[in-house]
Amino acid sequence: ISIPTPGMQWLIAAWKRSKGARFQHVFCYRLQPQTDVPRLEKAWQTLLARHAILRSTFASSDTGNPYIVTFDYGYLGSRWTEKSFNLLHIKDLQAKVQDFMEALISDPPDMQEPMTHAYVLRSTKMAFLILHLHHFQYDAWSIELLLHDLHRLYNGAEPLSPDKGWADLSILSSQQENIVSQKRYWTQAFPADFKPEFFPRSDALQQLPKGGVPRTYGVCIKSDAIPRASQLEAYAKAKSLSVQAILLACWAKAQASYTSTNCSTFGLWHSGRGLDIPDIDKLAVPCINILPIHVPNIELETSIDQIARCISEDLKLRAGAVEQSELKRVHEWIGYADAPICNAFVNYIKIAAEKNDECENILTPVEVNTQFDCSITLTYEGYDRFPIVFQKSALHSTSQR
Repeated sequence: ISIPTPGMQWLIAAWKRSKGARFQHVFCYRLQPQTDVPRLEKAWQTLLARHAILRSTFASSDTGNPYIVTFDYGYLGSRWTEKSFNLLHIKDLQAKVQDFMEALISDPPDMQEPMTHAYVLRSTKMAFLILHLHHFQYDAWSIELLLHDLHRLYNGAEPLSPDKGWADLSILSSQQENIVSQKRYWTQAFPADFKPEFFPRSDALQQLPKGGVPRTYGVCIKSDAIPRASQLEAYAKAKSLSVQAILLACWAKAQASYTSTNCSTFGLWHSGRGLDIPDIDKLAVPCINILPIHVPNIELETSIDQIARCISEDLKLRAGAVEQSELKRVHEWIGYADAPICNAFVNYIKIAAEKNDECENILTPVEVNTQFDCSITLTYEGYDRFPIVFQKSALHSTSQR
């Protein structure tokens, strides 16, 4: 039993609010023809034994606070299932795979045990690997590390991610001296008269489906959400700004315009890897955290550059400990203990690909690119939990597409 990171707490709370409709994901990969499936299963078993996060689920204490429960590898079993189909046409197997994934995510699990499971569906001509995970077990950074370890184990190489959990992260972020610095930052970052301005909702989307479970809508643009990305990078470099700051500034100005205010407040997804923990960049556990950002003084004539510099200066003040603040505490510190601060969450992720790796790549992602080379996610959460997602490359479940 262990304490979840602040980001895990957010994901678990969102999952509970949606009654299990969100954050249980499936990832589908087409196996290369030469793949040795028994060897892949062995690699999966080693990965499962090595990384405790894959053997973990969550429960709630008497006070309602979540805690993480990790099972011994021997208790869980293989978490591996193979299904063979006597199908002549590839498209028939693809249809089977689609139906199988939809069945997996249509029935919310009770989480009494870890959701983690690997499935291989195959015919004589093709095979697919499907991974079923809960989002509290991974983030965009750590899923890449887990997949890279799986490739290396399949090829007989040592995995690169240390077999550490998230205990150091949870303990360090909740130390008293860090709590003091977190409180100091948040009480200064939000003005005393702060009032959140929500992005307007569409009345057409206020209807909940039968059963009252919020429906998830999504729009994903896989390859061209950021037109002329190289030009944007050159522009950012010339202005001594980051691409992230410019994209966040664009969102801030749009939100201020649509809410008819001179400010913008939205949730920002941090990588959460700024803490001084050895090998934190290689830690295959979710460190991501969701925290609000407030951008004041946005007028019609205010340039994107000015807003981007304001955001950049603010983010420089967010030390590693601040990036791991608990959202519940933030609400209390700025006077919104029982009310939402924002309902728009913005994410910009750029992860360097592993280079010069001699390991054979046996997995080809189906329809989506597993390499998060440059992506931006804008999610609008209204009463009906309606997300709008714009991405250059992302790893998402079929349901969210």
